[in-house]
Amino acid sequence: MTTLDYPGQPPRVTDDAEIIATLTRKGWAVRPDPPAYDPQTHQCAWDGAQWVVSALPPPPVPQSVESHKIKIALTMLGWRAEIEELVATSSQSIKDAWTAPYMSRDSVLLNQCAMVLEKAGAQVDDLFRMADALVT
Repeated sequence: MTTLDYPGQPPRVTDDAEIIATLTRKGWAVRPDPPAYDPQTHQCAWDGAQWVVSALPPPPVPQSVESHKIKIALTMLGWRAEIEELVATSSQSIKDAWTAPYMSRDSVLLNQCAMVLEKAGAQVDDLFRMADALVT
């Protein structure tokens, strides 16, 4: 199928060679094929003049994830040992939070640990996305 564009008109899609030839003589332009891109990480859209490839927006950050998934993700990232050391020397409320069935994105425990480990908020967001995606 061929897509043809003309300013101010909706695109025409056809595979009829005679129609394509007639429309191109009248000033319609054959839209080029989209460029190669990875649909897992990018999107491709026609902006009326050219194809535009852009990164997909990140998935939303889950507000709560099961603790065991957070701990698995922390292990995968290599952060778990440091966090467990911090928890071991923290208050009882922090120790209790570490053993809770779920961890919240706004958890005092995780945000304090992130500050101590010098992890940015975006890194903690990625941790939650990663943990939420785990199948256990």
